[in-house]
This record gives sequence, structure tokens and C-alpha cells, in this order.
Amino acid sequence: MFGKIARVPSNELLNPEDKLANYDDYLINLITQFHAIQTNARENVVEAKVKSKKRYKKINPQKFKPGDYVIFIKEAGKSGKSGKFGDQYTGLHEVLEILNRNNVKIDKEK
Repeated sequence: MFGKIARVPSNELLNPEDKLANYDDYLINLITQFHAIQTNARENVVEAKVKSKKRYKKINPQKFKPGDYVIFIKEAGKSGKSGKFGDQYTGLHEVLEILNRNNVKIDKEK
């Protein structure tokens, strides 16, 4: 088709070290490779978690108290406008109460 002679898999003979003696050897080889791949993947996940934890520690959480004013980010799809230039924020809203886990109750009526 492309002006070259097609290479058929049976044209080349396997090297003796490439051949597996039997099905048991194939399974042992396959399981060994899977174990190595799983170990490598596990190490990569642990490394990614460590990097993520380092990046997370650089975040400076804000401490609010009742009477502070905040800007509220609108929920996706409810702003009426979409896209980069859409209205994404409302504010200034007064913090009414501090709840658990750094959540705050705000007055959205203003």
C-alpha cells in the first residue's frame, strides 16, 4: 500500500531469552510486572499527596468575626450571566454569626 513490503509477525524469529517456557512462567512474569506497576503508582500517589499538602499549607485562612463585611461568590449558573465577564460576586454582606469549621452566616439581604 505504501510502497513497502509488509512485515508479518511470523517473519521474525524470537530470541531464545524472549520466549517463555510455559504458561506458569508467563503468569509469574505478568504478576511481577503488575506488582512493580502498582508499587510505582502507589509511590507516585504518595508523592503527589505530599506536594499537595505543602501547597495547602501556604494558604492563609481568614478569621472573621460578627460585624465584618465580606464579598459573596455567586453559585455557578445562578448569576444570570455566564462567561468570563459575568457578574460573579455580590457584596458587601455583614457576617452575622460564626459557625463550626470556619463557616459563617451572612446577611444576604443587603
